Formats: sequence, C-alpha cells, structure tokens
Amino acid sequence: MAYLTPIILDDWYQVGWLREHELTPGSVAERARWNYLHYNPRLGETFLLLVNGPWPFRVLLTPLIELLLLWVVFALAFGRWPRPSARDAGWLVVLQALLWAASPAPGLLWFYRPFTTNYLYGVALHLLVVVPYRFALVPVGGGSVRARVWWAPAIFVGGVAAGWSNEHTGPATIVAAIALSVTLVRRGVRRVWMAAGIAGLALGWAALYLAPGQSQRYGGTGATESRAASLAGRGLEGAYDVVAQTVLHAQAGVVLGLAVIAIAVARAARRGTSIAGPSRDATFGIAGLIAWAGAIVVTLWASPRLGERLYLAPAVLLVVALAVAMDAALAADRVLRRAVVAVAAVIVVAHGAIFLRAQIGAHADASDRFARLERAADGTVAVVPPFRAPGRSRWFWGDDFTYASLREYVAHEVFGLAGIELEGAPGWAEPTPPFRFEVVYTFEPPLDRAALAARVTLPDYTPTYWEWALAQQRRLEPALRAIDGHRLRAIDVRVTGVDAAIGAVLRGRPLFADRWADGTWRFIYGRRRVSADGWPMWRFVDATLPAGLADAYVVGCGVTTQVAIDAQHLSVAFQPRCSDLHVAIACTPRECWLAGTYARRVR
Repeated sequence: MAYLTPIILDDWYQVGWLREHELTPGSVAERARWNYLHYNPRLGETFLLLVNGPWPFRVLLTPLIELLLLWVVFALAFGRWPRPSARDAGWLVVLQALLWAASPAPGLLWFYRPFTTNYLYGVALHLLVVVPYRFALVPVGGGSVRARVWWAPAIFVGGVAAGWSNEHTGPATIVAAIALSVTLVRRGVRRVWMAAGIAGLALGWAALYLAPGQSQRYGGTGATESRAASLAGRGLEGAYDVVAQTVLHAQAGVVLGLAVIAIAVARAARRGTSIAGPSRDATFGIAGLIAWAGAIVVTLWASPRLGERLYLAPAVLLVVALAVAMDAALAADRVLRRAVVAVAAVIVVAHGAIFLRAQIGAHADASDRFARLERAADGTVAVVPPFRAPGRSRWFWGDDFTYASLREYVAHEVFGLAGIELEGAPGWAEPTPPFRFEVVYTFEPPLDRAALAARVTLPDYTPTYWEWALAQQRRLEPALRAIDGHRLRAIDVRVTGVDAAIGAVLRGRPLFADRWADGTWRFIYGRRRVSADGWPMWRFVDATLPAGLADAYVVGCGVTTQVAIDAQHLSVAFQPRCSDLHVAIACTPRECWLAGTYARRVR
C-alpha cells in the first residue's frame, strides 16, 4: 500500500521542492527550518518530505510507524509488549480491526501521506512516550523493566518529538503523563525519566505552538483570530458538533467493542456465571483513557480548522480503553475470544481489499498523468484525463486536480507548463479563474520593473489564489527589502483581466487580493460554510475586513447579486444559480477586495 500510494494534493509541494533540490541531511535541515519559520512547523512535515523522496523511505518508514502504532496500542492496553503467542497475535488482529473501524477515514489516515506523517506518526509518538509510565504501573514480573541510565535522555528526546508533532494532542498528553507520574509517586515510584518525559513533551509542544510558521500558515490567517475568538465563534452549537463528529467517526469501532462485551455478559449469564469485570486499576485506566480522549476533543473547540484527521487521536485512545474492557470480558470465554479474532480478521482483510482496490486504480491513473505531464512541452497547457474514481471517500482522497489552484501550482512549479486542464472539463472540477493576479512593487525612490528584475529574481507567474500569492511574495519580501538605495514601500497583488460582470461592480475601483505596507499584510479571509438554509456562504474573520466596508457582491453565472452586510460584517450567503465559479467581492468607497471564490461542482 505504501508503494502504491500516489502523489496527491500536498505531496506536490514536496515533489516540486525535490525536483530542484538534492535530498541531503543539510537540505532536509534547511527545509525543516523554512517550515518552522514560514510554513507548517510540525515534525510530520519533514517526514512528508522524506516519504516523497526516494521510494525506500516510503515503503519502509510508513509501514514501520503504522506497526509501531499497533504495538504501542497493545502496550498501553495490556502493560507489556506483545509476545510471539497465538493469543497476542489474535489481540493484534482485533486491535487493528478496531483501529480501522474507529478511524474517521482509514484510507486517508494510513495511506494519504500528508495525513499519515502529520497525524498518524504524531499519535504513534505520543503514545510511545506514555508507554514507560504505563509499564511502571505494572508490578514487577509484568511488563515493567528496571530503569536504565539512558532512559531519561531518551524519553526527553522522544517527548520533544511527540510534542512537536501535533499542537492539538500535546496538552492532553502532557496532562496524562503528569497524572500517571502522580499515581506512580503515590505508589512509591520516583524516577528521573518521569520528569524528563513531561519536560520533553512540554518543550516540544511549546516549540510547535509558538513557532513563527504558525502565524504564516494559510496565508497568516492563524494570526488574525485568537483561540478564544475561535472558541467564541464556534459557540455551544459548534462545540457540540465537534463532540458529535468524534462520536460519529469512532462509532463503528466503539459499537463493535461494546457488542463484544455485551455478548460476553450474555453468554456468562446463560451459563449462570458472571464475568469478572475489569480490576480497580483497569477501571481507573479506562476512565483515564476516555478523559484523555475527551481532553483532545476539548482542544479542538478552539481550533480554527477542523477535519477528520483531527479525530484520529481520540479514536485511538477509545480503542485502547475498549481493549482493556474487552480483555476483562473475554478472559474466561475462550470460544468467544476465538470468534472475535475470526471476525476481526475478516474486518482486516476486507479493509485491505478495499484499500488495494482504491489504490491500484489511483496509482495507475496518477502514474499515467505524471508521464503525460513530463512529456508536455514547456510553456504549454497540458490536458490530462481525470481519475476514473474522482470522488473523495473513507478510502481515497479522490482526484486532487479538482482544485484549480493546485493545477496551477503543479503546472508552473513542478513541470514548467502554462497550465493544466482536465479532459472534458468535468463539472466536479473547479474551473480556472476568469482573471489573473499581477504584482505591483512600490519603492522609494521609484524602481521600475526592468531595474528590479536585474537585482532580484522575480517569479515568472503569480498564483491566482490569494494564499499562495501571499506565500510567494513572503518568500520574496526579504530580498526586496534588502535592495540598496531603495526602500520597499508596498506590495500590491492586483486582480486583473476581470470580465464585464466583475468590472461593473468595481466601477473604476482597483481590485486587490493581497497588500503589504509597513510590514503588515492585508487580505480578506472567509471560511466556506453552509447557511441554515443549506446554501453556501462565507463567514469572514472580522479582523481581516477593511475599514469602511460599504458594499459587497457575489458574481457568478452571469448574474451579479449585491448582498447585505450585517452589523458585524461576519458573513455572506448566496444561492448558486448554475455550475460556475462564484466570486465574492467586498468594497470600500476607494477600493475592492477579492473576498472568496466558490465553485459549484456537479458530479
């Protein structure tokens, strides 16, 4: 599966970099530094670069981490590593079945590389750091081992790596490690490595949370709204939705585990006996695991962005809790235990078959597409066939060229083309925008374009998506500000080549996507949402809206609709009239801003 996984979506940004740089320890370190300062600062982003490099990284590293996750889930549940026995092998099969059943999107989280390295790797590291604390709870003769002198530095480094892997999971893991340490101290166990693990987790998480790249990701939108504002904006209804999504995603695995326990109880009652149930420590352990999962869910309330990938960590912890409860229920019922293993094996094989079916087709389609793009002449617009299975599902991302911004990036940055279009212009793909972006630089004293190009290597195109245009100019900004004898005063990313409908809205006013002046970038950021009536809408981050907002419009399908602006300037809802690109524009009396685009796609 790791070999078959094609280049999809965020993989292209790594591939584009790798086509221009040799993969060496120094270049990887430099890329990691850039990510930390200006992009995604997570450790998983560096792993993503590696697995998009030479194929041995992909086919060795990812499966090893995925097996590590399975092993640490077993270790947390049973307080020891699995042994080469039929019973432990059976439990590994059961745990893998529960992990895939409880996962919000197993095909994406195990085999879409950006999700795998940023989230599955992170969960595995977090749980691995907690394993020594779990083992220390086991009486001598169980899974515990005598502490070695190297444990403290090893667990500290592991804690830093784990804390650096995911900002949503870190705080809850730190609390879990502290709670386990307090329990151990009360039992008379005091070890230096216990404090070292907590310190490593805290340091790694702080380094990630405070990374400069956090304020520049997604065009810098993370810096425009505080976590408190995100939490307030989500409200009670939004918080409930996060909890509901956690339960919804994990329900298959949870229901399977609870069904096994219920059957074990029923079988024991039929025999006139009762199951022993979990011990006092196991009961506290189950409660602690559920609380740990719940604490991660609570951190998601303040997250500006959500998605199924963020629900993996709570799902894995719920699987560990289920395993502890199931072990107690199945302890005296060998027949049921074997039946459970058999059913779990069927689930694992079925998932494997579905994964392979999805990836074999996608691998063939992606390989053919890559070869066509390689053969396309420089500077031309390449036309490639869409994937045979373009839709996104639990098993596969789908055709990533549905995004016009990605087609543009791959064309210019990876293959040196003027553009990429899909054969037949399928209705489910975003159309290429009917405008272009141009960048205007203002210097004091003035510096014309030709003189500027002689001093700084300027890009040969500007992405027609505000976030990537802004990121491109951010990379160029230090060189522009370092030109001797000229002071950079402003960078204006203007929208040009607009059609008559947009031109009528502007009424002679300039249309901007991004602007920089006095060290500050300005843009309008609107999150795509669905209104209470079921229509698409943009909910804007108020801090990004220009002062003196006077009028706003949605242009699409040849129709221009002026939309009302409420007192807080928070949202714009509209009714798409056809399958077309709808453009939101917000204006002050002196200028207009590109506020968002929405492609109504039809499959």
